[in-house]
Amino acid sequence: MTKLVRFNINFYADGAIKYAINMHYAQTEETLRCVALGQAELIEVTVAIGRAQELADKARKSAAVAVERANEAALLADAARAAQALADEAQQMLAVADEVAANELADYEATAAQAAADAEAVRVAAATQAAADADAKAAADLAAEAEAEKAAASQMDFSKAFAPVAPPAAAETPGA
Repeated sequence: MTKLVRFNINFYADGAIKYAINMHYAQTEETLRCVALGQAELIEVTVAIGRAQELADKARKSAAVAVERANEAALLADAARAAQALADEAQQMLAVADEVAANELADYEATAAQAAADAEAVRVAAATQAAADADAKAAADLAAEAEAEKAAASQMDFSKAFAPVAPPAAAETPGA
């Protein structure tokens, strides 16, 4: 176990957050000053390197899934743009449909139906992109949590835990 400082507020320096609320930081002169001011508190934390690595691995996997979904969304977005262009073309064709024979009108209606199906693909692409964005945010949050735990683990100082302790010096007697 080690003692870390957890902040009760966001602590700003030069207009940016230096210490975020509910995050753990190593003990420094500045963080201990914040503890004395009631802006943070000392807590005992057991840092499990394995858990931090597990979270980092999970974050990497989530990021890979997010990238894959983003690529799929990009392909669907391209299809959506093509569908919109087709829908625009179909709309123009329908504008002159009054002058076209009945059999040509049936062809235009089929094109419009395809455009509607493509527009549905656009809607699905947008929903897929939103899901990919949510996955990317979740991956980023997991990565930040893993990095915070990893940073806390890397700042642990075990060197003093196993240092030999010198016996107390014998008291000198006056005049001896």
